[in-house]
Amino acid sequence: MKKLERNFKQTMERKARKRGIYENFGQAEIRSLKEINRYNPYGTPEERDTARRIDALEQWCQNYTG
Repeated sequence: MKKLERNFKQTMERKARKRGIYENFGQAEIRSLKEINRYNPYGTPEERDTARRIDALEQWCQNYTG
């Protein structure tokens, strides 16, 4: 998951340089991650860990300033 997080951040940084930062920056990508990983913050310990990491990426997108 760490590699995924790093790749996600690099991809989003490239998009920000190319298109700029907008109000819902990264939300489509976060939604996709939630669907792919079956986001469940109340599931097994592994599912909760994955949900926590996705939440952290979402928070990163919301706070990203370039």
